[in-house]
Amino acid sequence: MITQPSIQFRVLRGDQIEEILWAALEVLARTGVEVHDEQCRSILIRAGAHAGDGDRIYLPAGLVQRCLATVPPSVRVCDRGGHTAMRLEGHRAYFGAGSDTPYVLDCETGERRAATLADVETAARVADALTNVDFHMSLALASDAPPAVYDRYAFAAMVRNTVKPIVITAADRIGVEDILEMCYLVAGGKGAFLTNPFVVLYGEYTSPLVHTPTALSKLLLASELGLPQVYTGSPLAGGTAPATFAGVLVVAMADFFVGMTLSQLVRPGAPILMGGVPSIFEMTHANISYGVEMHLLCAALSDIGHHLRIPTWSVAGSSDAKVIDEQAGIECASSVIFAALSGANLIHDVGYLDMAMTGSLEMMVMSDEVIAMTRRALRGIEVNAETLAIDVIDRVGPGRHFLTDDHTLKHFRAEFWFPGLISRETRAAWEEAGRSTFGDRTKARLQDILNKHQPQPLPGDVNRGIKAILERIAREA
Repeated sequence: MITQPSIQFRVLRGDQIEEILWAALEVLARTGVEVHDEQCRSILIRAGAHAGDGDRIYLPAGLVQRCLATVPPSVRVCDRGGHTAMRLEGHRAYFGAGSDTPYVLDCETGERRAATLADVETAARVADALTNVDFHMSLALASDAPPAVYDRYAFAAMVRNTVKPIVITAADRIGVEDILEMCYLVAGGKGAFLTNPFVVLYGEYTSPLVHTPTALSKLLLASELGLPQVYTGSPLAGGTAPATFAGVLVVAMADFFVGMTLSQLVRPGAPILMGGVPSIFEMTHANISYGVEMHLLCAALSDIGHHLRIPTWSVAGSSDAKVIDEQAGIECASSVIFAALSGANLIHDVGYLDMAMTGSLEMMVMSDEVIAMTRRALRGIEVNAETLAIDVIDRVGPGRHFLTDDHTLKHFRAEFWFPGLISRETRAAWEEAGRSTFGDRTKARLQDILNKHQPQPLPGDVNRGIKAILERIAREA
């Protein structure tokens, strides 16, 4: 969807963005980063970087700037059938679940329990049914899957239960290769998949300024193939980054520039997204917070991404609340609005509770409603001769109503937002219908999806092929 330019907000001015970028470049040239992969070190040094003691590498500003020039400003992502589903560019905002929560909030008992592979399957089926959820991540970390190869089982569970694009996490490069083998099978071949990719790889550096062999090997593979990828991290103010938010942004950009530079040296034009999950090290309770500070920092990274014309990765639909309560509702709504108005492109973590420890299907359903509401706001107000309605006002005149006028009948369905869960009926009608709360309606909507929605199945031969791949992976593991 294309948003109205007026329905946006900015955290950073242009001059502030330039200060942050120059500071990040100075960190790379002066402090350097640790690159724990010999192949990546060689690639950087051949391109003009300088080796220091141990695994330290120093990147000159000119090298980074040359590579920035080849990053594509638009990334196309398809659905399982190969049709364009998302164009990550400009201020287009797409929302999806987060990944790998060790616990889920059981929708039957309301209790937190260890996540299972069945939860991964169910989350994908719910995401498949929700109109305003555009892509999917696993939401749950299956405790009953073989630990060494859990990522392969999670992907198989997702691709069988949703046609929507999938953002994958993977334990290592071999995990990515195994998942891609299944992708090629689903798409009808390697070439068909890479032409119309329905998967984005999530990769993560270690803040501050450390790039591990696992993260780098996955980044190189995605870059070589031209597979869309996110290279991100979680710098925490006062913990793994300076306590000042500008300092957090400097660390985040310095680390992203390392991955970006490598991707473009390996394959100029390789699609890569910037952003992250920056937040605070919550000093009172010694943990990460998904509160307002995170959303402010994510919005600032979106500003920087727009300045550089690089698609952005962000966070929304999440909360520090432990259950679906008033806090969850407040933080869900504010996070979605922050992310959408900032113009972030690929916005994940819909369904997160308890600081990313617990996944909730009810939170996903609630977020779907908030995203729908926010998207109506993003459309803004169209002003032209038809919408100004001067002739209509003249025709109806003072003291009369517009209810039955043809102009009203022509426009109200497009202008108004019709909520699915939010109550707009009179109190009398609400009481007569049973006095349901928003939580009641959310649970009812979720139960309706679980009872009725069946995702488009994969062809039998593809399912059998995926099963054979998993059996081979299990033997090798």
